[in-house]
Amino acid sequence: MDLPHVISSSYNGSQEYASFESIRDDEEPCPLVQNGVIQDFDLFSNLLEQVDQKLAPETTLKGSVLLCAVHPNRSFQSNEKILQHLFEEREVLATYLAPKPLLSLYSFGCTTGLSVVMGHDVTSWMPIYEGYCITDAVGDSPLAGSKITERLMSIIQENNPYVKTGKQIEPLKKNCWLAESYEAEIQLQRTQEQRLTYGISYPSDITLNTELFRAPEILFKPQLQGLDVPGLHYLIYDSIISCPLDVRKDIRSWIALGGGTSNITGLQSRLTEELSELDPLMFDNKCKVRVNSNSESPSVWTGSCIFSSLSSFNSIVISKEQYDESGPSIVHRNCPFA
Repeated sequence: MDLPHVISSSYNGSQEYASFESIRDDEEPCPLVQNGVIQDFDLFSNLLEQVDQKLAPETTLKGSVLLCAVHPNRSFQSNEKILQHLFEEREVLATYLAPKPLLSLYSFGCTTGLSVVMGHDVTSWMPIYEGYCITDAVGDSPLAGSKITERLMSIIQENNPYVKTGKQIEPLKKNCWLAESYEAEIQLQRTQEQRLTYGISYPSDITLNTELFRAPEILFKPQLQGLDVPGLHYLIYDSIISCPLDVRKDIRSWIALGGGTSNITGLQSRLTEELSELDPLMFDNKCKVRVNSNSESPSVWTGSCIFSSLSSFNSIVISKEQYDESGPSIVHRNCPFA
């Protein structure tokens, strides 16, 4: 499997393989996608134009078959606009919109489990049984990477008031980690008084102690950042108990975490422990929490490669003829989980 041919950098400094963020020449950085929904289709058009230029002359979007990864149940109107743009502006031959959690699960080599994609500004989850989505248990939450950035910035500013933007401290996020026991780690770090210094283009170096594990703790204690949402373990638990009783054990046997935020050190073991404490009978030793460990090939990209190579893929795509006959609304019938 090849890596992506086109990789662009988002304004927050991280690499994105299907970048939905861009910078206008005369404005501040503007995210193309917010909360999993495309906000500016002019930027979307500009992004695809850049992709075309980078792929030329070997290939082009015109006349191609595209698989688009989207967050599930975010915006029916946005999905229609994506379809309209691809067929009318890019003149693609056919396309399909698939939910990111479904594609992410394929990257783990299985078709049954609970797939959680933890992105920059939205975390979405989808329980899947033998390749089919259990729609009543699909959901999303703002408990994602951007909230960790906000939390990290707020606690860094306590001793470093010259730090003003999340973009400044974004490089520090790769050093964040989750403690096995938050309260015990707080006491241990304060007793040892170990501090690490980071020199990353600031007026002066930043010296940190507990900040790097206090920031991602909001994944399990959102109230630390004033967020009125359940923690990650509760979101997963609620999704599983919303599934039919006869498939719950199969679903909870494979909890697959994808997306950039899932790479935080300690997340896999901490989530396993939190789920076990929440419901020891459901989350016993047969419950497996998995994290995509290949940072060079994100789970959604890997899953997309697998999904689009299936023999059944060509039979489910939306063709230009179908689009011309039914219009953009065909996306809701042919891509029911997107």
